[in-house]
Amino acid sequence: MSEDDDLGVLFARLAAAAPHAAVLDTQARAPLSRSDCAALARTRAAEAARWGLVRGDVLAWAVADRAATAAATIMLPSAATLAPLPADAPGASTGALLARLRPKALAVDAGASAAWRTAAERLGIAIVEVASVSGAPAGAFDWRLAQAAASLDRAPTLAPSVAYVCTTSGTTGRPKLVPLSHRQIAWTSRAVAARLAVGPADRSAVLTPLHLANGMRTALLMPALAGATVEILGEADVAALEVSLRAGRVTFVSTAFTIMRDLVARSRHTVRYPSLRFLRPASGALGASEIGRLESTFGVPVVAGLATTETGVITQQRLPPAPRRAGALGTPLGCEIRLLDERGDEVAQGEVGEVHVRGPQVFAGYLDDPALDA
Repeated sequence: MSEDDDLGVLFARLAAAAPHAAVLDTQARAPLSRSDCAALARTRAAEAARWGLVRGDVLAWAVADRAATAAATIMLPSAATLAPLPADAPGASTGALLARLRPKALAVDAGASAAWRTAAERLGIAIVEVASVSGAPAGAFDWRLAQAAASLDRAPTLAPSVAYVCTTSGTTGRPKLVPLSHRQIAWTSRAVAARLAVGPADRSAVLTPLHLANGMRTALLMPALAGATVEILGEADVAALEVSLRAGRVTFVSTAFTIMRDLVARSRHTVRYPSLRFLRPASGALGASEIGRLESTFGVPVVAGLATTETGVITQQRLPPAPRRAGALGTPLGCEIRLLDERGDEVAQGEVGEVHVRGPQVFAGYLDDPALDA
């Protein structure tokens, strides 16, 4: 892994180039500057090392505080492999998922007695308690090793190049565990930012779950790696998004298509927000008429793409004046794509086929499913 693909190095470079620029913000706390974020990342990495956590060790993160989770997503791959998890997962699923992840430690909210903690205690996994710092900037958190365990003596289970393990939503069966490398995240972030002209003047709003790929990758890490600011809002909190839009704080939103539907449903008349540049639906498709309503209501382009947790973003529409067609998904983003039929033959133009993709944004294989890899 080169330094140009190492997320810790890339964020440190951004902090050195623009130390006072904000990387994270909320509507309730002061922004977290890039220099403060870099200093916290160094401190947290040193503390993690004292507990025995190094790169390639899995640190499961089941913390409800969204700003702290966003900060951890930026900071912690310098120290270990971060596996973000839904803090409110039902108890029946927690033990099986932790057993599959084999984390060296689990991070939970301080004082919480959530199902994750119970499962970790049963499996002999060390527990780290996370708490936000009163009066500190957005996302700043403190943590402590609340419960040591035999897991801290475990050797790293993954390559040092793996930055995250993402858990899919499980809509097609049991959740899949998808290792994502520093290089994959860095490459995809650069490619999407270039396609959509995202840079330091931009500000993304994040409403989607941060443990899923769109919230973590396109809404958070892509703009953060492009030098932009990311505003962390409550999950699916469209009212908070409208506040930020009216204040002229947000330049683009990449969020679930269902939230886009809610946003346009709440706006009965044409609305023009001073800073908004584009909307990017994710996690599903909007119909052509829905895209038309969004564009006519807000006066900005709606740019669609195609992505999965495993492949990253593989196609993306361009911004005007490039031509766009409602219902289309844009052109390939630095990768090769082909459509195959059930026999494995390429389909003719206009025919339906299964998408096959090859490129630098594609993952290397699942964490624990060699049969599915094959």
